[in-house]
Amino acid sequence: MNGMVKYNGFLPQGDRGRRRSKFVLYKRADPNGVKRSKHYIVQSPQTSQAILDAKQHSISYTLSRNQAVIVEYKEDPNTDMFQ
Repeated sequence: MNGMVKYNGFLPQGDRGRRRSKFVLYKRADPNGVKRSKHYIVQSPQTSQAILDAKQHSISYTLSRNQAVIVEYKEDPNTDMFQ
C-alpha cells in the first residue's frame, strides 16, 4: 500500500485541542483521472454533441451570448483524482 499522511483535515468528535488531524490517502486499483482531449469554439453550446452526450466529460466556457469554448476530456489511466 502506498500511503501518505495528510494534515489539516477535521478532528473526530470529542477530540479537542491544537493537534492537527491526520488521514491516509491511498492509490485506487483503477485510476479515475481525466485529461484534456480537445477544445473548440461553438455558436450554441447547448446543442453541441459534447454537451449532450452524458458519457463525455466536457466543460463549456461562455465567451459571449452566442459564443462558447467547449473543452472535452478523456480518461487518463495514469492519474488518480483524490477528492
